[in-house]
Amino acid sequence: MGNRSGDDRIWVRGHYRRRSAPGGAAVKGGGWLIAGALAAVWLWGHFVGFADTPPQPAPQHTPAPTAIGAP
Repeated sequence: MGNRSGDDRIWVRGHYRRRSAPGGAAVKGGGWLIAGALAAVWLWGHFVGFADTPPQPAPQHTPAPTAIGAP
């Protein structure tokens, strides 16, 4: 059971393995690269923000009236 030429398979440790093509890892990792870039943009927008104006200060809250301090 020899390896046929042009089969793109090699015999490794008792089984046939597909021969990797040059640049194969870059093509297969392309989806992860896009997903990672989108995650980085989302995280940047979530924690740092994209707005040019400074954030507005939070409005001052007055304490609610309570029965303890009422006359």
